[in-house]
Amino acid sequence: MWSLETQTQLHSQAEALAPLSQPAPRNVVGNFFPSVKFPRIFTELIGTHMSNTSGADGSGAPVAKLLQWSRSGMITGSWGPYENFESLVFSAALQTQLQKLALGFLGAQDFCAKAKLPWRRGAFVFGPGGVGKSAASRAVALLLGWQHITIPAHEVLDTPQLTRALFECARHSPSVVVLDNIDQFLTRIDETDFFDIFDLVSERSDGIFWVVTSRKPELVPKNQLVRPGRFEEAVRLTPPSADVKKKYYENHLEPFMVAALGGQPETLGASKLEHIALLESNPDLSYAHLQEMRLLIAKVIMDGDPEKLVPEFQMFCQEQVIAGDRWGSPSSQSHELEDRVRLSDPRLLMSALHITDAFKKIVEATISNATDAIKGAQSASSNSGSSS
Repeated sequence: MWSLETQTQLHSQAEALAPLSQPAPRNVVGNFFPSVKFPRIFTELIGTHMSNTSGADGSGAPVAKLLQWSRSGMITGSWGPYENFESLVFSAALQTQLQKLALGFLGAQDFCAKAKLPWRRGAFVFGPGGVGKSAASRAVALLLGWQHITIPAHEVLDTPQLTRALFECARHSPSVVVLDNIDQFLTRIDETDFFDIFDLVSERSDGIFWVVTSRKPELVPKNQLVRPGRFEEAVRLTPPSADVKKKYYENHLEPFMVAALGGQPETLGASKLEHIALLESNPDLSYAHLQEMRLLIAKVIMDGDPEKLVPEFQMFCQEQVIAGDRWGSPSSQSHELEDRVRLSDPRLLMSALHITDAFKKIVEATISNATDAIKGAQSASSNSGSSS
């Protein structure tokens, strides 16, 4: 079990990490872009908006909700401690791209009103599983101080449900609305119908930042998707680089390990270099894998067995190097057919079953006829042999 000194170290470390879970500072423009000179009216608009979206107690806590659309109604969630840009470990280029995209949209409200244009923006965010697509959209919502609404692909089975989902979400303005896994939407809804409905809603909605995500961008009609008035910006997310993984290790993994091992940084010694080398040895490790490592460290800490901390971490890293991306490893491929069947229109499945059944009967009849023909030939051959 943990000694009193170790428990004190863990408590101190938790207090040191607590600021990472606080909302972004209110001076977002100067904080994110100190070298960029924005017009005064723009910065005043941002400041006014941020003060209006802060908590009533003056703490700056977001009043916006985290929601998910479902066929039975909106589901309310809760914000996690690592949702804003201060606590997420993205590359500097990606973070700047997302922040400028969000703040530029926020500052264009008056312009859109004077130009008689809908105040809306769209982004197509794509990349393999676990690289932070959903996290990026939530960080944008917190930066804007807006509600975040997710429309999962499995909740929308046909065109009427898509129409209902989009209109209901548009009524929650201002908000960031995410259509999760757009390629799955388009397996059940005709492309022309999808874009006709989206255009109908988008052109009549103000204060909506639309986001579509995809793990398989090759299946998405990008010429129709990425264009003005729909999703103007294409944002590609990739697994974290070596520098980003090192930063994540130093910010979110090393402090817990040091605290668990007595509170002295030198206790890790050469293990830190080995850990970073293991992280760098697999370029496909995603942010989700790194989060799993945090959970692994928490598990070992809760078990009260600190001597297992370094070996468990090293074993996990080595296993991921062998297995690769957990979304594309062989173990997950066995569920791909189940997922496709579950997400398919039941009418298509019934048609497929009818076709399969008809094909089965044809094959059975063919085999039966062939068997009868063979038996007849054998019988004729034996009769001719006996008569001779």
